Amino acid sequence: MSDEFDKVNFSLTWDEINNEHEQQATEVELTLSQFQEQYGFDPSILFTNEIELTIENETSPSSNAPSSSNVFPPTLDLHENKEFLDVNLTDVGDFIVQNENKKTVSKTLSDINKFKRFLMSKAESKEIHHIEPTLLDEYLATFLLSLKKSNGTDFEPSSLRGIIASVDRYLKRHRYGCSVMTGTGAQFALTRDTYNAKKKSLKKQVKLR
Repeated sequence: MSDEFDKVNFSLTWDEINNEHEQQATEVELTLSQFQEQYGFDPSILFTNEIELTIENETSPSSNAPSSSNVFPPTLDLHENKEFLDVNLTDVGDFIVQNENKKTVSKTLSDINKFKRFLMSKAESKEIHHIEPTLLDEYLATFLLSLKKSNGTDFEPSSLRGIIASVDRYLKRHRYGCSVMTGTGAQFALTRDTYNAKKKSLKKQVKLR
């Protein structure tokens, strides 16, 4: 008797559940129908597409690969990029020289050649920018003190300052790392002291005339 009662009770419960689901399904259908009628499209399409897209991403063997929007198009050749010219430091130096004042370039070349001749007289074969600062300071100091015009007279202080400026431009162009006249501390202190002393001496000579 109890088993028959339980079967009847279970049957009634199952029927109630089915009726409830059928009622909910009918309500959803009515709601979707109302939505489609009001807005003109079936919203279930959105959920269907989203599910399909999720499944495709999860099952695709290249799902971990970057999207096509994050990589270069296969037809793009980076070697054909003409946004930047192919230049090096030599090109940079040549460009600066070409656009400098011609008189300044000519004077710099003349002063550097004069100093190179002095270095040759001292049996120094290194390029100026390859000589270490302490030794170059000694060379420059003795060069300024010994330098004379072709007629044997002294150079004016402004001319000596111009020669040092030419050496500074040369060293800067070759990325020497320190300056002769604008440096501080012990670097090229001997050259600066020699220049200042010779300038005072030349001024005294002018007053005595």
